[in-house]
Amino acid sequence: MDGARDARLRAVWNATVTACFICDVIRGPRGHLSDFCIRDVNASGVRLAGRPRDELIGLRLSVCFPRLWPDGRFVLESRVAKTGAPHSEECRLEMPGAGERCFEKHVLKSGDGIAVFLRDVTERKQTAELLARGRRELVAAQRMGRIGSWRWDIGPDNVVWSLELYRIAGRDPASLPPNYADHSQLYRPGSWRRLQAAVQACLTSGAPYELELEMVRPDGAVRWTVAHGEAERDRSGRIVLLRGTLQDVTERKLAELELKALPRRILEAQEAERRRVARELHDGVGQLLVSTAFRLHAFETALPAEWRSGAAAARRLITDALGEVRRISHGLRPSVLDDLGLASALKALVRDFRIRTGVDLTLYVPRRWPRLPEPLEQAVYRIAQEALTNIERHAAAREVHVRLVRTDNAVRLSVCDNGRGLAPSRRRRTPSSGLGLRHMRERAELAGGTFELTPARGGGTMVSVELPVS
Repeated sequence: MDGARDARLRAVWNATVTACFICDVIRGPRGHLSDFCIRDVNASGVRLAGRPRDELIGLRLSVCFPRLWPDGRFVLESRVAKTGAPHSEECRLEMPGAGERCFEKHVLKSGDGIAVFLRDVTERKQTAELLARGRRELVAAQRMGRIGSWRWDIGPDNVVWSLELYRIAGRDPASLPPNYADHSQLYRPGSWRRLQAAVQACLTSGAPYELELEMVRPDGAVRWTVAHGEAERDRSGRIVLLRGTLQDVTERKLAELELKALPRRILEAQEAERRRVARELHDGVGQLLVSTAFRLHAFETALPAEWRSGAAAARRLITDALGEVRRISHGLRPSVLDDLGLASALKALVRDFRIRTGVDLTLYVPRRWPRLPEPLEQAVYRIAQEALTNIERHAAAREVHVRLVRTDNAVRLSVCDNGRGLAPSRRRRTPSSGLGLRHMRERAELAGGTFELTPARGGGTMVSVELPVS
């Protein structure tokens, strides 16, 4: 039985991939340890040493592996032989035809000597280095792309965040990430409700989701993020975890908001310039013309009779010029819009339209019409002005109906005529294909509302605008 056991142990000894060397102590004349002599070696040790087994038996360890002990000192090995405490470390050896290899060296006490085990871990080290490099590159890529990753194990409710996700959320990486229920503290209420609905749908059907969410940091700062999530199933098909990414798109969102606000700012600048020019025309040129007309009238009585008719004609021209200046000033920025509000400004606009065109125009405005925010009044007035201008130029209408109503949270304007209507070519194009129509649509959209151009009953067209009151 002992012989069979020894044979099995010897077979295992030779089959193991770890090189094993059983060594006896070599002492000097004074009894000090000077080297180790190889007493036994397995097959892996023979391959590692690159010498026949018979040549290895009795060979000094420092001669077999001079690089491991270049100065012939066996401090650690001597300590193991003396105390019996094992020792482990990493070392490198130059292998013929294989270059430098990395080994784990384990030294154990064996009788009066030691046993040295050398295990080649080059591939494992390379794999570990590749994994570490991959992790570093992933962290760097997430940092540059501002994309954090996460994983939620549904059963234990265990959430794992990447380092970049901690940075996006403004939280300490040394702290534990919040569980799923506590994510309500990370987002604004509307964003949290949309995220809950998307997660529930993902848990139910496995459908991935992509959402734009507003994240609130502990310091109160708001970050715009894009969240991606998808489900992972086990072998039975049951959803066991969700994983995904969260990208910080705050800078892009702010740029989009700036770009979106640019047309509004342009319109505000245009209205301010219109107001300035209208005031200059009214208070400057208008007053000069009025003064000139009065002076000319005073001079008429002192002129010879044959010159008075010419002076009167000149005064009429000045009066006509004054009327034209007032008309232009009113068109640029009606003072009644600033002084009395939208309802009065629309009434003046309709009155001028009737006088100028002779078209039968009816206006409906509720009797008690409140003042609205200035940008909203400007938008409604300019859209009505542009709609009437289009009717005057293109519709050849006989009747026009303008209606202005107010709901709890919106203002609705409709301008309907019985003119030529939309041409077939115009119907095939978008309603914003004309310059005037495009301006109306842009004003409505910048005010957060909607714009529609549709055929009216019995011919003609209808412009319908709905703007939120905010």
